[in-house]
Amino acid sequence: MKLLLLFLSISLLSSAQADCDIKLGRLKSKINRKDVSVLKRFLKRKSQFDTPTCLAKALIYTIKNKNILIRDYLITQNTDLDYIDHSTHESPASLAITMKDTRLLSKLLKNNANPKLIIENKSLLDIATEVKLNKSLQILEEYGVAAPLDCSLKNSMIPKCYHERKNAVLKVALIYYGNGMKMSDLERIEPILKSRFYEANERNVEVEIVSKKVISFKQRMPVDYKFKKITDKKRLQRIWYYDNVGSKIMNEVYTEYKKEESEEILDELDAIVAITGGQFDGLGFASGRVSVTEYPQEIAWNIEGGGRVDYPSDFKIVDELIHELGHNMFLGHTSTQCMSSELTLEQRNACCDASPSKNDVMSYCRNRNAVDENFMHGFESCNVGMIKNLVVPAMLNGGKWQVTTRQTCK
Repeated sequence: MKLLLLFLSISLLSSAQADCDIKLGRLKSKINRKDVSVLKRFLKRKSQFDTPTCLAKALIYTIKNKNILIRDYLITQNTDLDYIDHSTHESPASLAITMKDTRLLSKLLKNNANPKLIIENKSLLDIATEVKLNKSLQILEEYGVAAPLDCSLKNSMIPKCYHERKNAVLKVALIYYGNGMKMSDLERIEPILKSRFYEANERNVEVEIVSKKVISFKQRMPVDYKFKKITDKKRLQRIWYYDNVGSKIMNEVYTEYKKEESEEILDELDAIVAITGGQFDGLGFASGRVSVTEYPQEIAWNIEGGGRVDYPSDFKIVDELIHELGHNMFLGHTSTQCMSSELTLEQRNACCDASPSKNDVMSYCRNRNAVDENFMHGFESCNVGMIKNLVVPAMLNGGKWQVTTRQTCK
């Protein structure tokens, strides 16, 4: 008897399914007319379209054919908005994401489509991530489905958050990339960086160097490379990097360092700061949680005599490293108002003199040449406040790296 009832149930279901599929062909012709009133009359006469599944099939058809008025009407009916067509692995919401129709996705979710729907082992979040449509990710987040923040430098130069910790200690890798330093140089610089950084931010955040490495340049200049009258091969290699790599040196440092470091350390790190012989425009450069500064510095090598090589002191190197670590903590430059291209040199100097943050280590106005064994730049009150009130809580609580609201320090 039970077997008979089961057979009858399956037969009725199959019959209803077949009936729906047959009538759906007629419905499509009505949909194609793009007249909502015609569709309403048809649905009123054909009672099988009261079934949520049948309406869902019609909805998927209208989504694919971009019949917006009819689509929006069907969404508001007794339609199964979470119906999955297992032959195509599609649902109304997944189609909205792959078609990059964020208005449709919002409308579906507003009408109680399930934002956590799983289709063939893939969530809507997975699909939105694959499509790389940030707006879809934002919409899903509004409905309680958010991608987990990635806090690890093993996956990206720009991790979105800090790992939670007990103490405000910034875990840093100190790298030399190129042909100008040895491990003993990094060991000499390390204690200066640690002590000066701690004092610079008024003892709110410490630096812990969890990794030190000296890494040779990945790329070699051609053997026949020449520049002016320069014959020193190490100089030529550094200058070649300026012409052929430039600011991309930071990406190269990150890639090459990852090859030599364990995943455990990469996951633990908050920042990678590199000193490099590769030359680029500017003394330092930062992107996300990776930064570089130059050592040695090639000066005016394009003049006839080939210019010169400067070897900044350990203290000047540390001054620049602290500046870049500020960027790695999501702090911006200070005194930017004084760098306007509309200002004359005299006006810039006057602006710097009047800037409250002129001596901040993040300032364009600071006197780098004044840095020595007895003098250092620190973070001034504006930036110290952000470190204390924004950066430290983010570190302790495992919060977002892009701390808000970040001030502009004048």
